[in-house]
Amino acid sequence: MSRNDPATHLTGQPPTRPLIRIDSLSVSYREQSAVRAANLEIAARETLAIVGESGSGKTTIANAIMGLLPAYANISGEIRLGDRQLIGPRGSWQGVRGGRIGYIPQDPMLSLNEVLTIGQHFKETILAHQLAPRSAWRELAAERLAEVGLADAARLRQYPHQISGGMRQRVLIALAVLARPELIIADEPSSALDVIVQKQVLDLLKRLTEQLGSSLVLITHDLGLVADRSDRVAVMKDGLIVEVGATAQVIGHPRHPYSKALLKAVPKLSSFRQRKAAAQSPVGETLAVTGLVKDFRLRRAKSADGAGRRAGKTLRAVDQVNLSIGLGAKGECVALVGESGSGKSTVAKLILGLEKPTAGNISFGAGGLGKLSRNERLQRCARIQVVFQDPYASLDPQFTVARTLLEPLAIHQRGGRFERQARIRELIGLVGLDDSVLDRYPSELSGGQRQRVAIARALALEPAVLVLDEAVSALDVLVQAQLLETLRELRQRLGLSMLFITHDLAVVAEIADKVAVIKAGKIVESGPVAEVFEEPSHPYTRELLAAVPGQSHF
Repeated sequence: MSRNDPATHLTGQPPTRPLIRIDSLSVSYREQSAVRAANLEIAARETLAIVGESGSGKTTIANAIMGLLPAYANISGEIRLGDRQLIGPRGSWQGVRGGRIGYIPQDPMLSLNEVLTIGQHFKETILAHQLAPRSAWRELAAERLAEVGLADAARLRQYPHQISGGMRQRVLIALAVLARPELIIADEPSSALDVIVQKQVLDLLKRLTEQLGSSLVLITHDLGLVADRSDRVAVMKDGLIVEVGATAQVIGHPRHPYSKALLKAVPKLSSFRQRKAAAQSPVGETLAVTGLVKDFRLRRAKSADGAGRRAGKTLRAVDQVNLSIGLGAKGECVALVGESGSGKSTVAKLILGLEKPTAGNISFGAGGLGKLSRNERLQRCARIQVVFQDPYASLDPQFTVARTLLEPLAIHQRGGRFERQARIRELIGLVGLDDSVLDRYPSELSGGQRQRVAIARALALEPAVLVLDEAVSALDVLVQAQLLETLRELRQRLGLSMLFITHDLAVVAEIADKVAVIKAGKIVESGPVAEVFEEPSHPYTRELLAAVPGQSHF
């Protein structure tokens, strides 16, 4: 069936002979139900999106299809690939996983073995599935890499950390299509990518699935991608499939209350228009960045004759950046946007004092941050705190929430024992959690709860400026909407100023007063969000805005 077959779009129903048929699938982990009586069909040559919040069961269904559930999982029901039963007494994934079904996991850096070259990854898969003789694996690997836009055969000799995030995702796609599978499962394949690279990767995936005649299961929390990239959509909540239908029908006229709630929470690029009158620049003190430059010296290389070593090259990551964030009771939110490698996070590290600038000046209120004693820097930097993208990585897994929140208070000698206990209860309340989480560990919290704890920790020292580095990009839309509302309330209640670093321009429209667009280390355009988004003057800004998925549907 063609992706453009009108019958599929009008009825939302797959054909009578689906590629994959799931009947009454239930999965539980140690008596905790993850998927309950799921029925789903995937047609040949179609793209089916599975959406829902974290923990809804999306990835569990994908793992069940792939045979990747842990040994302690209890599974019942049926999964058929054509006439082949994949689970049960006669079930078998031999020749299926990596052969008839390809898989693209979410995090390419975690999914690729960092001690193996890209070529070794391909060699292992090619020989395991007998796709080419041992003497010819390299040629097949180079051919598959060329298909995904990595035509340089030297890539086979590189390690995962030596290529960009977008390139690593392309490598995973090439590995997934090595055996020309009938079905490709892509689990959040672009959640960590900026909008331009995301579009390139998804365009590539669409082209390859159409060339191969493969079906695609797209697991995502990004409803913009669903609107643009899928034929049908299945909505999951608490392990149940609550709605299935043609994408146009579910996006345009959702039936289930949960589907409606998801769509209402989608950040909209047009939302700045409702805030245009309120987006007034504050007056008074500022955090000002002037002429900021950061050069990194690359590793020295051997000279051509091997006799010695020549000086390494210099990479300019930040180039004459000027940025201003208003402080005080009417502190403002300034967004810094750009593609991966544009210099966003380096600017943040320079402001936080985690890197030293090569040139330029950073002033904070009445003073600078450059020439301070250690104690002065410690006190001044207490007023600039950070929230990172991945709270699980930034929170110590061995610390309870209470210990996590007490640590900055102890380091900066704020209050006595009872004052600190009162303070951490106040912080937990500020971010919308209750005292019951204080004795829990990060592994016992949801992604949204962990990020709220990270925000609470950042607020412990009563900072004037909060730096948020992709702080909501990995969260599903409902949790993301809740956190954005929490940040708006905190800003109003505490007078917080914010530097909001993100690749999601729709989120910028929801929360920021001003936006600065950075490319190759340089600010190419800046100003009030309303002005920049309504009439972008730089081609790169227009490219970023055009790459935001699905906005015409909301």
